[in-house]
Amino acid sequence: MAAPRGTETARSSLRVLVASDQWFPDVHGGVARLATESAERLAALGHDVTALVPERDGGGDEWYQNGVRVLGTLHRTAVPQTLTDPRDTARAAGALDDKFDVALAHGSTTAAGLLWGRIQAPLVTLFHASAPLEQRVLHDRLRFGRERVAAYALRPILELLERRSLAGSAQVLVLSDFSRRLVADRHPDVLARTSHAPGAVDTDVFSPDGREAARARLDVADRELLVLTVRRLVPRMGLEELIEAAALLDVPGLRVAIGG
Repeated sequence: MAAPRGTETARSSLRVLVASDQWFPDVHGGVARLATESAERLAALGHDVTALVPERDGGGDEWYQNGVRVLGTLHRTAVPQTLTDPRDTARAAGALDDKFDVALAHGSTTAAGLLWGRIQAPLVTLFHASAPLEQRVLHDRLRFGRERVAAYALRPILELLERRSLAGSAQVLVLSDFSRRLVADRHPDVLARTSHAPGAVDTDVFSPDGREAARARLDVADRELLVLTVRRLVPRMGLEELIEAAALLDVPGLRVAIGG
């Protein structure tokens, strides 16, 4: 696959298989953006990139996106994707005739699927977070109902998938020191194969044009002290505690903004 004009060609082109349970722009979220943009930038460097991602509503099962061959192979049904994604990833990976140099999985469900699909390539897993711990927090914070029961039921499965995927990975990547500590606490035998690969921001796209210009655009007065957090709007983020804490503070001009 030729690199787009104006980009640096990789010294040695690789065949890369990416698997992710989220894909942008179908899903707007951190995992989706990171999985998509990293795959597209690998393609821009001249690598041959194929991605296994969720199917599109009413769309085809194969399309090209900024140089990446995208296969919509992960089905979305009433059955939790925790159960279906490993199976669908394994089936799709096993059906590919391509020989890959490396496989990159975003999350334990697709990583386990690549292992079960017996891809003849070293597996690199990007450990975004611990899904079992997230399910535990979700269970503890939700009122009794379907979501809370599901969180309780899926946690043992996610524990198994997390252990299996990290144990079978040739390399584990983390985005932060916090995630690295999670790996150290939960899977100390994997720490030697864990590397810190910090995220990045495209400053050509995300540029506030200076502090004063940004505050003027958002109608923030000079006398106001603005505290901004950008998080997923889900219970485990602790946004309720942030709001309650801000209400207790006696800080003139304090303004809290939440984006998500």
